Amino acid sequence: MLDISNKIDSSTLEVLKLISEAADSVQANFFIIGAAARDIIFNLVHNINIYRATNDIDFGVRLKNWETTKN
Repeated sequence: MLDISNKIDSSTLEVLKLISEAADSVQANFFIIGAAARDIIFNLVHNINIYRATNDIDFGVRLKNWETTKN
C-alpha cells in the first residue's frame, strides 16, 4: 500500500484520522471519494497540481450490518 500520510496537509490529515477512529470504533472501513480523492491521487501521487474550489472531504463507510447503526 502506498503511504502518503506525510504528504497530506495537517488539517486534512487530522480529519481523516478522526474519520478513521470513528470507523475503527464500529469495526467499519471507510474510503475517500470525490474531489478529495482525485486531488490526493493527482497532487500527491502524480505531482499534478489541481485547483480546488472547495475543501470538503466526501467519504463512504462500509458497515458489517445494519445492527452497527444502533450503537
